Amino acid sequence: MRLRWAGAAFGLLALAAAGLAPAASAAADPPSAAAAGAVTVITIIDVVPDYAMPGNVAASEALLRGLADAARHAPGVDSFEVLRDASRPNHFVILGRWRTMDAFAAYSGADATRRFRQAFQPRQGGPFDERVYVGLE
Repeated sequence: MRLRWAGAAFGLLALAAAGLAPAASAAADPPSAAAAGAVTVITIIDVVPDYAMPGNVAASEALLRGLADAARHAPGVDSFEVLRDASRPNHFVILGRWRTMDAFAAYSGADATRRFRQAFQPRQGGPFDERVYVGLE
């Protein structure tokens, strides 16, 4: 699925207007498992464009689609979608939803997720921008 970046930005602004702010950053302690509600994670990914690394965008998208296919079968995952910006093909967004913070933590620490990140790292144009929201309904 392709996404217009303005639509993603509008969605994030709508969350802010509703009084929903991202959970603590990855550097801080994550919300406790006792926190009520599902966990929604928006991850913004910029990969090295094809002019700098030929074939990287398609290869990166294939890795992301593989991650999504595997993640959808992980325990506690409600949904996991990869979107690609229609106007900037080297920009992607992952929209994921887990039933609990424990399920998200298990996914984040799983061997398959770590292997994906290690394989994907040389393709990145910058670090993952991961925004964690707890209790969105």
